[in-house]
Amino acid sequence: MISYFCQLIGSYYGLNDENYIFISKKHNAYYTSKNEINDRSKSLIESNFEVQKGGTIRKNLKDIINIMIKNKEKIRVFSIHDLRATFGMNLLKFFLRNNINYDFSYHYVSTRMGHSSYKTTDQYFRNYRVNQVFENVENYYDEILYSVR
Repeated sequence: MISYFCQLIGSYYGLNDENYIFISKKHNAYYTSKNEINDRSKSLIESNFEVQKGGTIRKNLKDIINIMIKNKEKIRVFSIHDLRATFGMNLLKFFLRNNINYDFSYHYVSTRMGHSSYKTTDQYFRNYRVNQVFENVENYYDEILYSVR
């Protein structure tokens, strides 16, 4: 855990909420966001900056999926984007289940995910509401089926 914080501190954004989730040992992101490219273009400090396009993390994910398939684990093949979307949905669930202000939650998720359009963030909120309906129905039937009378 200490090395992760060292990686964050040494990275472009440092130790704050704007930073990436996955940082390499060399303090770089595995995939460079449009926001960072834009921020760096405005910066007066010149550095040896190379845009990362996610090749390393895609290869690592492919290797993990291949191991899971070889071990006959029942999985649905997933992508980096699926993991990103899962992060966004989990972030949204955390805010809404803890009664965090809706407007704050909406803006934070949109900003953190780097959505260029609020329509994309709207999809996360719609999916959350649909999932809540299914979860409520499932809980209701579980209660009926497993209640002791």
